[in-house]
Amino acid sequence: METRKIQKTGGSSYAISLPKRWIELNGLKNGDVLGIVENKDGTLSIVPENYKKERKSCKIELNENINLTKRILITKYLQGYDTIKIYSKKPIVASKRKEIVSLMQNLIGIEIFEERADEIVFSSLIEFGSTPLGKVKNRIINLTSSMLEDTIKLNEKFDESLAENIIQRDNEVDKLYFFAIREISEASRNLNAAKKLGLNNNFEIIPNLIAIKNIERIADYAVLITKDIMELDAPSAKIKREGNLTLDIFHKTSRSLIRKDYVLANSILEEIERKFSEEINSVIISSILNSMNSIKRHCGNIAETIINLYV
Repeated sequence: METRKIQKTGGSSYAISLPKRWIELNGLKNGDVLGIVENKDGTLSIVPENYKKERKSCKIELNENINLTKRILITKYLQGYDTIKIYSKKPIVASKRKEIVSLMQNLIGIEIFEERADEIVFSSLIEFGSTPLGKVKNRIINLTSSMLEDTIKLNEKFDESLAENIIQRDNEVDKLYFFAIREISEASRNLNAAKKLGLNNNFEIIPNLIAIKNIERIADYAVLITKDIMELDAPSAKIKREGNLTLDIFHKTSRSLIRKDYVLANSILEEIERKFSEEINSVIISSILNSMNSIKRHCGNIAETIINLYV
């Protein structure tokens, strides 16, 4: 840690010098305006007033294992790279090209910028912070809520079209989840970046990440429930009752998250402890109830996060 001496300038002002390396790293010059944030722990954060994300580029050599290449692509997207080039020492075969393009087209803001026989260049068209994190989070909540509501309808009337629609909405949740992680990753590097996303301070970054991850997992369980329901021979009153209880807990959890209401979050934890459903003889119904219990656990994780952050 570098140290600086405080110097008195004028009647009531104090000044310290800033490290030259930090000035150069942030591209600052004489006369630029800085923001000063007083943190809860008594420390000060000094940030450039107008944060602009630096565009980053990377190159990835196509691996023989296409699944490894796809995982690396996702990682680079989450790390905030704006230009990603996939290249190969020989022409990229059509099947691998199709898988790569399909994967990248399912990521928000990424488009093909350039394409040749031995390379594909993807570029991000969305500026960092253009969509507040709260708006992304609310969209994920609304999609997940609609999925849970429709699993209850599906139990009452088996409908393949509705089942397919629930699964498609999970794909939208995944896209928004990856986009949120990408934005949060950038915000974690700079306080001004966090503020551009609508976060008050760096303390809100990890709890928001935890909350969004748990909601994404709830959407995954809605898909499992959907697939299990389509295997039932007849509607189940038990599933309807437990489904409504689970949906109610999710709605309360969402409200407490949006309102930052730790009192409501605590009541959710107490309610969850009393409302875990028991397994029954039917394998399929038991699987559905297990998924609903898992959803309640994820709601509990979110409630605990709200308490830890906002008390």
